[in-house]
Amino acid sequence: ARQPSPMTNPALHALIREANGKRWLILANDSRRQEEATMDLDDANASTARSLVKGNSDLTFANGKTRVQVPALGVGISMN
Repeated sequence: ARQPSPMTNPALHALIREANGKRWLILANDSRRQEEATMDLDDANASTARSLVKGNSDLTFANGKTRVQVPALGVGISMN
């Protein structure tokens, strides 16, 4: 799977996995405070990734970019 461009915030990490026709986006925050950043994923133009973690909002991509917020020492998992 094509991986996201490096995040604009070094505390946030992103990884994409594909299996059985589904794509999973995994976000992790290694900071002790909530962090946010812009994520760039070339092939995600005009799409939405549904959050699989309770309390996290879905991610909406426009022109391959989205703004993410991940809680302190938190993880976010989305699927599209």
